Amino acid sequence: MATGDVYAAVDRYSRANRIGYIHFRNVRGRVPNYAEVFLDEGDLDMVKVVRILRANGYEGLLIPDHTPEMTC
Repeated sequence: MATGDVYAAVDRYSRANRIGYIHFRNVRGRVPNYAEVFLDEGDLDMVKVVRILRANGYEGLLIPDHTPEMTC
């Protein structure tokens, strides 16, 4: 979703049982200037997303994306 309210979309589609699985990923910034970050560091509140899903009885998969590059 390039524009719009992500939380409203998650609420709408999970309430209607229209989500098969969720590719869980977070970024900071917008196309074309964005960076993949850890789930708790991006622009979206991922805890809020999970709370919406839980409130709507979502029982599908949450597939965590790969982690951003690490130099350790």
